[in-house]
Amino acid sequence: TKNFTENCLFVKITDTIKDRNIYYIQTADCEAEDVYDNVDVYFVEPAKNKFLEEQIDTEAIAEEVKNSEGVQQLNLVLAALLAEDETVNEIMEGEPLVTDTVTATAYAASDDDRLKDFSDYSRPKEDTLKSIAASLAIGLSVSVKVGEAENDNFTTVNPDYWSVITFELNYKTTIKKKLKVDATFTVSEYLNVSFQGYNSFEFKWFELPELEFNYAANIYTQTDIELKVLVCSVGANSYRNITSEVAKMLGSDEKNDTAGLVKDVKDMLNKKGGE
Repeated sequence: TKNFTENCLFVKITDTIKDRNIYYIQTADCEAEDVYDNVDVYFVEPAKNKFLEEQIDTEAIAEEVKNSEGVQQLNLVLAALLAEDETVNEIMEGEPLVTDTVTATAYAASDDDRLKDFSDYSRPKEDTLKSIAASLAIGLSVSVKVGEAENDNFTTVNPDYWSVITFELNYKTTIKKKLKVDATFTVSEYLNVSFQGYNSFEFKWFELPELEFNYAANIYTQTDIELKVLVCSVGANSYRNITSEVAKMLGSDEKNDTAGLVKDVKDMLNKKGGE
């Protein structure tokens, strides 16, 4: 009613007469309240990418992710992968990175779910997975970005109307004063929301259906994981890329492989505080 002016005319239907295929409608002047009584008419504008970017507190999300149980688990997994990697062992010149028995190989090969929670089997001693994970956590920075995206992977969705929220977890640290690590996990969550439905606006006096609404929301999501792991000895001029070795130990070297890397990282990030 906020758009009503003195030039608006309101009438109500008092009677209808049908003559073959012609309807005659009798009306009478009335007040606006008589027309809109018990009628709730509204619409919702689609959420634009700019709106999402303004409404999402990316700094708060980044801080929550950094302190989440899922990222603590990820720290332990990365520690286990580094401990098992051949290139790392070469850089360490035979000195073991950790003395724990729970390694990346055990994690990948075993069906025992207990091995997938390293925190239960890490001991608070020097050179354990937990101590290496703590070193990784010190050098961890998390950033979150929201923006527009294009996605051609869904044939029924407009490829131009996508939003994307990107989580980047970057580890830069030195372990045991000998091994430098520069590792990045990038998680991109794509989102597309569209609406479909129909309405029928017919008068019941015309022996046709009454006003009907039937709408549905279609939500499409896609998660991509990108991984980069670089290592070198302290004092070295350049890093060595061990990404393929790490991906192989995780059981996946393909994007969107829900049986491997993507599922593992999503499960860990979705733990308490990291949703």
